Amino acid sequence: DLFHNRGHGLLVLSSPRTVVRDCERIANNALSGVSVWLSPRSQVVHNGIYGNQVGLYINASDRVSCAENAYGGNALGILVTGAAREVEIRDSLFSQNKTSIQLDSAIGTVIERCAITDSDIGVQVDAPSTYPRVRDCSFIQVGYGLDILGSQGAFEGNLIAYANIGIIFEEAYGEAHPTSNTLRHNLIFRSRDGLYLGHETTDTWIYENLIWDCDRAARDFGKNRWAPSGRGNWYSDYSGPDADGDGIGDEPIRFGGGGVDPAPVMDRSLVSKLPGVLSTMERGQVTLVDEAGNSVSLEVLIADQAHERLLGFQGVPKELAQDMAILFVWDEAGNYGFWNRGVTINLDVLFFAEDGSFAGDLTMPAGSKDRYAARNPFMYALEVPEGRLRELGLGKPVRLLLP
Repeated sequence: DLFHNRGHGLLVLSSPRTVVRDCERIANNALSGVSVWLSPRSQVVHNGIYGNQVGLYINASDRVSCAENAYGGNALGILVTGAAREVEIRDSLFSQNKTSIQLDSAIGTVIERCAITDSDIGVQVDAPSTYPRVRDCSFIQVGYGLDILGSQGAFEGNLIAYANIGIIFEEAYGEAHPTSNTLRHNLIFRSRDGLYLGHETTDTWIYENLIWDCDRAARDFGKNRWAPSGRGNWYSDYSGPDADGDGIGDEPIRFGGGGVDPAPVMDRSLVSKLPGVLSTMERGQVTLVDEAGNSVSLEVLIADQAHERLLGFQGVPKELAQDMAILFVWDEAGNYGFWNRGVTINLDVLFFAEDGSFAGDLTMPAGSKDRYAARNPFMYALEVPEGRLRELGLGKPVRLLLP
């Protein structure tokens, strides 16, 4: 444990290839939990970083790799500055940080497969930062999912749900001129505004995104490119005609500020996989057997990392969630808690001991903020839409057979 220091919990200074790993708690430090200065190719892996002013501070250190960390309750989860190049942030959990990730001055940062919840800002890309890549991340219950003033970035395959504004290019009043960014294959769900593009934005490519149940799809005050290759975006409330049946709506969508999507897509299947962390989870098959000998095999997503277990079904539209099943896996048996906040359907949860024997079950109503747990320790938990096992002809209790 590294905590309650007046400066940095851990300072890595001019020490290339340093590895910081498996620190269970780096917490409540006045300046930062971990600070990496002038230390290229260092690694920060599998740590818990909580309640610091800055969780992880990367300054002028190229090719730093950050993976499988948990950041919670920091004023700022990760700060990348000093023109650091090719920093990688992967497979991590961010919860209740005011801003989860800020790219102050960075080049070619990659952020992928991260779960970000309960933040004012998910990822903030400031004007000096260029060529960022944010992909396959999930942003749940955030003020802004992506807040972008940098340029030449690609933001693809992300799930943003229950946000004030899903993706925003803020008004910069001449202080920044974000250009040549790409927004593609993102799902923005149940947010007040899907997209906001300020007056200084130019040449942003916006296509093949899903804008689903948002109060307002977009506002565009800049000079940007909607549907640059002939296919625009899918909007859950679009009901225009498609006279020639080519899958492109005949009536364009006009946004506040003057932006126009000239080619709204009629079918949401243009995005072949569910965006966000869920699309990157391992898939597997499990078999359930009841006391009568009836058995059913289910295809499941396997949530065996902390950021995957945090998410579960959160932010997934009902039409997609009702066909899913998730198997939660821990390293050891315990009494782990569940909730159904941000979930659009009722879920049945079945608990299993290390040997697959039945350890209890419960049902969580859609959107419930209550906490749920089994009475007995368990190592596996299976979440399925309510009534799914009954529909498949299984009674209770059931036993879990793993491959």
